[in-house]
Amino acid sequence: MAAQSRGKWSFRGCACCEETAAPARSALSRRSVLGGTAGLALAGLAPSPGSAETPTKAALVDVHHHLAPPAYIADLKKRKLGLPQTLEWTPEKSLADMDAAGVATAFLSITVPGVWFDDEDAATIALARACNEYGAKLAGDGSRRFGTFAILPLLAACAGKEKRPRVSGAVARRRGG
Repeated sequence: MAAQSRGKWSFRGCACCEETAAPARSALSRRSVLGGTAGLALAGLAPSPGSAETPTKAALVDVHHHLAPPAYIADLKKRKLGLPQTLEWTPEKSLADMDAAGVATAFLSITVPGVWFDDEDAATIALARACNEYGAKLAGDGSRRFGTFAILPLLAACAGKEKRPRVSGAVARRRGG
């Protein structure tokens, strides 16, 4: 995903997103918003200057890392959708990829096609909730290897509070609250 040119790294995104990404309509993209949000969240992850955990080398943080919870994989298989790397995703494979790339922490988000499949709101919200709870479990395991972005179906974002998936627990557990 990254290409090195003249000693600096340039990140283009992941292969699964590049193939399906729609052309940007403005300078403000989903990726720039997520990157900025992750930057703010990193303040809570950085060790304090006097910490015994001070790393000997710079710790990389990946803010574009995908997860595929079991409920999501099952739904994709039922619909005959999904790329092989999504359908075969496991936290262990993700950790191995992170270790190989020198990534200390990865912030997780769902990959294409997302959680909305033109279903009833209840089915979409239930899938988003299952994905959020799985992400919160990974983020809250104490290893500090994973953080998570909330998965919110576009239509549910405009719905009333009672129809939105629960997401606050994922953030609270990641920040230690």
